[in-house]
Amino acid sequence: MERTRAVTGRRDALTRPSGTVCPAGGWSAELTVSGDTWTFTDALWNAALASGASTAIGLNGAHSGAGSLPIAFAPNGAPCATG
Repeated sequence: MERTRAVTGRRDALTRPSGTVCPAGGWSAELTVSGDTWTFTDALWNAALASGASTAIGLNGAHSGAGSLPIAFAPNGAPCATG
């Protein structure tokens, strides 16, 4: 994610259709799962980003059923379009 202004602390949420993917771990963020919503919170070492700086997060998971797009994404709590 690239930011146009400095930011300290992030919380990005991704909602998947029920039962499509099971997260098995990730990197560069703390991952918590509640139902079908996965929340990525910054790691201590990348919590503060200067203007124009970027960071990336990733995860490993297992897929079952038909492929599908996320049904909601909210970078730092601000919902945006998916699909």
